[in-house]
Amino acid sequence: MNRICLALDGMSFEKVVGFFRKLGNLAKVVRAAKVHDLVDAMGPMVLTVLNALGFTPWVDYKLHDTTDTVALRVAALVRNGAKIITVHASGGVEMMQAAIKATFSGCDEPMAEIYAVTVLTSLNDKEIERIYGKDRTREEIVHEFALMAHEAGVRTVV
Repeated sequence: MNRICLALDGMSFEKVVGFFRKLGNLAKVVRAAKVHDLVDAMGPMVLTVLNALGFTPWVDYKLHDTTDTVALRVAALVRNGAKIITVHASGGVEMMQAAIKATFSGCDEPMAEIYAVTVLTSLNDKEIERIYGKDRTREEIVHEFALMAHEAGVRTVV
């Protein structure tokens, strides 16, 4: 059976907990619960609760900063229970490698997965041209970012 990733964007904490409790046995098909604004509003306790309910917390922050800053953010998120964390592939190979390294948090095995985001689906063609230039298609840019993510050791690309 395929496993589902649920986006919980814009939902209150009470609504999320109630929703998952209502799922009952159907919760077994849920791969991950994607959060971002809920963590901002309620803090890392959200990650603790999702883990306790048996769901994989996916923090969709799409981190994009210097290697040190991203590593610090990833390490903090891992300590607080995040199991999947997104970064922007456009941050570069070294930034993605720093994110992966930070998932180990002093352990022999990674405590979380890093997903690399290529190009935001919300960008229209004019925005793509302004940001990435007129000489490449969206598909070419996504492909290049996917190659960079692979080079960095990221196993999942969005």
